Amino acid sequence: MNDKKERISHVLNYIKAEYFLKYGMEMDEWTVINFAEIREHFAVMRKELNANLLESKKLQQTFKGSISSINFASDKQSFVHGLGISIPYAVCTLILGLLCYYYLSTFKMYQAVSRYVEDMKNIESYQGLIREGNIRTENEVEYLILKQAKTGDNTFGQVYEFDAKRKEVRVPLRRLK
Repeated sequence: MNDKKERISHVLNYIKAEYFLKYGMEMDEWTVINFAEIREHFAVMRKELNANLLESKKLQQTFKGSISSINFASDKQSFVHGLGISIPYAVCTLILGLLCYYYLSTFKMYQAVSRYVEDMKNIESYQGLIREGNIRTENEVEYLILKQAKTGDNTFGQVYEFDAKRKEVRVPLRRLK
């Protein structure tokens, strides 16, 4: 404890002597204590400032080696240089976008066709009717025109047979092998 008091007393006397030599006036005890506190805080701030300056110099050296500046004679040259750097990325993005669009549109079309085929399971049976059928429009309504079949006449998609027992109309579509 005595050693600490002696050190503090020595520092305070040093500050008093320094001030007396510089200005020719003697300081009171509280002023000396304030000066000692201020010096202590400035010493800490000086250390932090020096550490920051060293770090800044290290970063500056790092950036010096990695950054290169380019100077152009005209705006046209700088535009062409920028275009040369960015055009490969733009082309790749455009191609990728077109491929995604093509894939998605093809996929949606495939799904639509798939749903249509699934909904029309008997579509093959109706091919004759579709090819040979006769459609007429009257009063904004479309009608499939069929004629009553004569005995032995099976013109697919154009004639019908009436089954009186079952009370139903039968349209010959195709002959199964």
